Amino acid sequence: MTNRNKHIFTIGSLAVVIAAILWSLDGILREKLYHLPAINVVFLEHGLASLILIPIMMIQIKSFKKFTKKQIAAIALVSLVSGVIGTAAYTSALFKINYIPFSVVVMIQKLQPIFATLAAGLLLKEKISKRFAFMIPLALVLSYWLTFPDLSTNLSTGNKTLQAALLALLAAACWGTMTAFSKYSLKNVPTINTTSLRMIFTAGFSLIYIMILGNRALFSDVGTTEYKYLLMIIFSTGLVAIYIYYYGLKKIPATLCTFLELAWPISAVFVDKFYFHKNIRVSQLIAGTLLISVLILMTKTKKDVELDQKAEKISV
Repeated sequence: MTNRNKHIFTIGSLAVVIAAILWSLDGILREKLYHLPAINVVFLEHGLASLILIPIMMIQIKSFKKFTKKQIAAIALVSLVSGVIGTAAYTSALFKINYIPFSVVVMIQKLQPIFATLAAGLLLKEKISKRFAFMIPLALVLSYWLTFPDLSTNLSTGNKTLQAALLALLAAACWGTMTAFSKYSLKNVPTINTTSLRMIFTAGFSLIYIMILGNRALFSDVGTTEYKYLLMIIFSTGLVAIYIYYYGLKKIPATLCTFLELAWPISAVFVDKFYFHKNIRVSQLIAGTLLISVLILMTKTKKDVELDQKAEKISV
């Protein structure tokens, strides 16, 4: 590896870690909007971000011609599955942090390597090793232990804890399966262009969803305070974090990116401790540590360079 490639590798890795740490702060801002439907939050966040990006898009208008039809389709798919469904599921899970620790929500949704690898197997015909297949049920058992540290499904809070865990798992499925498509959409185009289209498509899809559900009247609950938090999300854990993440993803293998994102659940434990003032039980710390260890081993079963090469051949 040349010195130049090592430099790019380092910059890309650092960018992903910074984005992951920013995402660990997301719960602090997003839970302030708990009184709004999650899908409305998704629309407002991405709609406002799209408006902010219009001047940049006007400057970059010619470079948008570099997108192929397949890349546009990939961005649309990522926006729908990851942007709308994944973000709405994660936001809904965060709205239930009175029933489940924030860091537990984050750790559960970091099961992304399972879904990313299964997607690579189905879409890229990547062979799934026996070790990886063995670790899938192990990771799921550890996730259950993390959610219910007594190893029994305690529904004393109704089913809110279970709902939060399942929503986090849905977010993991959405974000994990879209990793390869995100990587493909960044090929030979400016990162800001992919980010802009993702914001626009996500806003559009979420608006359609809102129109179908008839949640338009609930926008009357959005005032100055809500817009303040939305703008704070956009300029920190939302638009800015996604741009930084895409910048890093463009320079490093997709599977390494999934590994580096584990900085998110680690930093989320500190957010839980020092902001939400919630202590993680010893059994949950053990389960979380084992889960992260299993995820690292699962990630290392993949050959990063080969996956990157195959990701460029995806047919959408």
